[in-house]
Amino acid sequence: MDKVKMMDTVKSFIAQHLNCTEEDLQKDGVIFAPNDRQESPFFDRLNTQIHFSAARDFSAEDILDLFRSVDWLSGNYPERVKKALDNCETVYTAWDGKKLVGLVNAMDDGEMTAYVHYLCVNPKYQGRGIGKELIR
Repeated sequence: MDKVKMMDTVKSFIAQHLNCTEEDLQKDGVIFAPNDRQESPFFDRLNTQIHFSAARDFSAEDILDLFRSVDWLSGNYPERVKKALDNCETVYTAWDGKKLVGLVNAMDDGEMTAYVHYLCVNPKYQGRGIGKELIR
């Protein structure tokens, strides 16, 4: 499944889950793009510069801190989560300096189905548009 087709499938799934149209998502600023995103700066609602990246430069400790911040059980297995994410095709991260503050990954079967497996933003950074930007 090519990236555009996969993201169209994810967009459709999210719209169904939120009981809205894909156009409603775009009106709300949720824009989807294939996995060719370059690193880019973003200023959140508190004017903190957040960097987004498709690079896999996070450590197991970064994963531990982020997942524990949202009380996810997966945070107890940071090495396994890192290995799983390293093997996923689509992973984007959000950084405040050297601190991992958000992460999203999508999984697909290469043909018909794709879904967002993780969308995680540290609670101290929630409500600032970071999750929405990760999906974009």
